[in-house]
Amino acid sequence: MPASKIISTDLTIEAIKNILQFKKEIDEVFDKFDMSLEENICRRNQVMSAAQEKFFTQAFKKKYPGTVCDGRTGQADIVIPKLDKEVECKLTSARDAGGFSLQTDEETIVNKGSLDYLYMLTNKEFTSFCVLYF
Repeated sequence: MPASKIISTDLTIEAIKNILQFKKEIDEVFDKFDMSLEENICRRNQVMSAAQEKFFTQAFKKKYPGTVCDGRTGQADIVIPKLDKEVECKLTSARDAGGFSLQTDEETIVNKGSLDYLYMLTNKEFTSFCVLYF
C-alpha cells in the first residue's frame, strides 16, 4: 500500500498538535523545577520521540483500529495489524551545521527485513516540522 494511503495531512496535523500540547505541559513542569528541556536537544528529542509514537498511534487508530504502540527494544514502535505494517518512528532536529541525520541501526534492518519509517524532522526551536513516511 502506498504511503499516501497510510498517512494523511489531517492525521499528521492531529498528531503534531497533540505532540505540541504534550511538550507545552512538559515545559511547564521543567520550568517549575528551574530546568529546561531545551538545554539538551538530544534529551528533548528522546522525550518527544515517545510522544511521537503515542500520538501518531492514536491518529492511526482512527483509520486502522487495532493499531498499537510498543517501542520497547526489539519491538516495532507502531504496529498496524490491519495493514500488516510495522512502523519505526524517528525524531531528529537540524544539526548545528545544517541538515538532518536520517539513520537507523543495522540490527533493526537485519532482524525485521522490512518495515516502514516515520521520520519527524524539526528545527532547533521545535516549531517547524517535516514528516516523512516511507
